[in-house]
Amino acid sequence: SQLLSEIKQALINNEFVLHYQPKVNLRTRKVIGVEALIRWHHKTEGFINPEEFIAIAEDTGLIYDIGDFVLSKAIQDILNVNEEHNLSIHLSVNISPHQFVKEEFVGKIRTIMENHQLPSNFLTLEVTEGIAIENLNDTIEKLENLKHVGVRVSLDDFGTGYSSLSHLKRLPINELKIDKSFVFDVLDDPQDAL
Repeated sequence: SQLLSEIKQALINNEFVLHYQPKVNLRTRKVIGVEALIRWHHKTEGFINPEEFIAIAEDTGLIYDIGDFVLSKAIQDILNVNEEHNLSIHLSVNISPHQFVKEEFVGKIRTIMENHQLPSNFLTLEVTEGIAIENLNDTIEKLENLKHVGVRVSLDDFGTGYSSLSHLKRLPINELKIDKSFVFDVLDDPQDAL
């Protein structure tokens, strides 16, 4: 498709950019971390929704190149900010299910941690609930191995799939991000307030 060849070209031409959504400590009001978000401003079409180009990238295998770009660029950016401003901001990066299920995924993350000499807990990988429960035993093993490498894991979009609290108890995760659909009408809908 046309968009597929343009995604390939965008990777070659460095057209993808990262935006950083801050995580703020409410007590101190200081930025303690950021989440890397990939964006693409197409030269003729303007802003392309990430859901659109990520879906194509996942279907075609380009997600591995995009994922490598995001990890590498985000780590370098945040390390530079931390060094220049004497900060210790942590980084969160979303991981595609296609990246996570690869056999060499944990080894790749270990290599990244070693090559950049990243401190423990600097990097949080965000995985979706769907990844976590698809192959529970494999997921638990990978998450345990990531923990040993010094990587934190966040379970994203919790509540959109079919996982149960019993599955959740078995997962060695550091944080849980509840899907917005759970809290969207919390002030107006008695069911959501529960």
